[in-house]
Amino acid sequence: MKKNIPVSLYLVPVAIVLVLGLCGTAAAITGDLDGDNCVDWNDLDAFTDGWLNTGCSAADWCGGADIDHSSKVDFNDFGLFALHW
Repeated sequence: MKKNIPVSLYLVPVAIVLVLGLCGTAAAITGDLDGDNCVDWNDLDAFTDGWLNTGCSAADWCGGADIDHSSKVDFNDFGLFALHW
């Protein structure tokens, strides 16, 4: 007999990641704009500082917000940021 597991048990880990962000010890985490090995609210704040900037270059890619290195900070970058949240 198959046992039903409440949906809430699946949502708890998701909720924790959404609230706290993704943290780890990896050398580089996509979306970790402040270099603290976590993708969290501080990184979102830094990302919004670069939102819709153009002319980003290899010097700093608009503070790291131009994640896809397209020379602009747009929804493509936000999508990549969100994947690692």
